[in-house]
Amino acid sequence: MPKHRREQAELACAAEALRALGHPDRLRIVRALQAREACVCELVAALGLRQPAISQHLAVLRRARLVKSRRDGLFVRYRLNGPLPARLLGAAGLGPEGDRLEHADRCAPACQAAER
Repeated sequence: MPKHRREQAELACAAEALRALGHPDRLRIVRALQAREACVCELVAALGLRQPAISQHLAVLRRARLVKSRRDGLFVRYRLNGPLPARLLGAAGLGPEGDRLEHADRCAPACQAAER
């Protein structure tokens, strides 16, 4: 790939990542995931957002390749995709917010019932 095209592709990828972080709730999700991976129900409990909103924001973050997921039984667990998301937050002066996940209930009641 010519240097110009590669640079354009890199800039487009960076612009997509920055756009994905352009919503306060997505910033909160990325900050929470800096501490550890989590399922949607854990993020709901930690951040106080509704499940559909968390799922939509995670979809945006996945498309921008900032977050990746893995299946864990009945759950899908999300984590940051490499160091870029944390670096972008650091450049914005935002540190991790992992204590929210540590103090949140492990899962919402519906998820706890599914674990049994």
